[in-house]
Amino acid sequence: MLRLILLLSFLFLKIEWSFAIASQENETWQTELQSIDQELGRLDGLKGKYSSSAARKEAEGNRVQFDNKLDARKAYAQAEAYREIVIKIESRMAYLQARKSQILMDHPVDEKKP
Repeated sequence: MLRLILLLSFLFLKIEWSFAIASQENETWQTELQSIDQELGRLDGLKGKYSSSAARKEAEGNRVQFDNKLDARKAYAQAEAYREIVIKIESRMAYLQARKSQILMDHPVDEKKP
C-alpha cells in the first residue's frame, strides 16, 4: 500500500512538473517570437534609412561627377558602404524570418483563440 501511495505521488509530481516545464517553454518561445518581431521592425527601419542614404549619396555623386571627381568618388564610396550595410541587414532579417518560421512550425498558433 505504501508503495502504491509513493508511486502515485511520484507520478503526480512528474505530471505536475511536466506541465510546469511545458508552460515555461510556451512562455519562452512566445517571448522569443515577440523579440524577433521587435528586431524585425527595428531592422526594417534601419534598412529604409540606409537605402535612402545610399540613394542620396549616389545622386550626389552623379551631380558632382563632372565638377569634382574626388567628391564624386567619396559619394560613390559612401553609397556603396551603405548598400553593404543594407545587405547585412537583409541577411539578418532573412535569418530572423527563418527562425520565426521554425518556431511557428514547432509551436503552431491556433488562430481561433482570442
